[in-house]
Amino acid sequence: DERILLTGQSHQASPDCSLLGQSEAWLMAAQNIEARWEDALEKSMLVREGFAQLVECEPERIALAASAHDLAVRFLSALPLSPQRCKIITTDGEHPSINRQLYRAQESGFEIITVAVEPAHSVVARVQERIDDRTLAVFISSVFFETGQIAFEMDTLMPICLHHGAQLFVDAYQAINVLPFSLKESNLENAFVVGGGTKYCQLGDGIAFMH
Repeated sequence: DERILLTGQSHQASPDCSLLGQSEAWLMAAQNIEARWEDALEKSMLVREGFAQLVECEPERIALAASAHDLAVRFLSALPLSPQRCKIITTDGEHPSINRQLYRAQESGFEIITVAVEPAHSVVARVQERIDDRTLAVFISSVFFETGQIAFEMDTLMPICLHHGAQLFVDAYQAINVLPFSLKESNLENAFVVGGGTKYCQLGDGIAFMH
């Protein structure tokens, strides 16, 4: 009872109310069976509203999933693939849940361009230099998970992607509920932005979102 946990990770102590939530979910499923979906959707809207407040957007533009990896797979599966547009740009500082999918895509013939994170103050500019009309998507973190460094000037990235017809995927997991993060101020209202509750939102495992 005298331990102090100085962590903001998935191995942190869970808030007491998480047990109540898990118990309520179990009872809802056991008692209502197929009729539980109305209650579940009502709960999910509350979660979407909470995430929407953190990133300053409309709840209707928030999709939920069990993990950021799940959302990254969905994003990749929806991209308009073609031989003329098969280039994906990323950094060497992305989370393994993202990189493992990109490495697999590279095995299947995609051109994966990896930009060094260091020095972090110029990583966005160096990513921009590699974007062209063959670029299918750009994957970049707003805060890099290994170093905690911020990718500055993110607001300049979306216009370049739009100009070349590339989709932008931003991993904001390390920023949400830690730093001020506004989609509007970051000029990311047309980007696919993911985050989740495992770490700094203290929601526990199994809940992530995509704008």
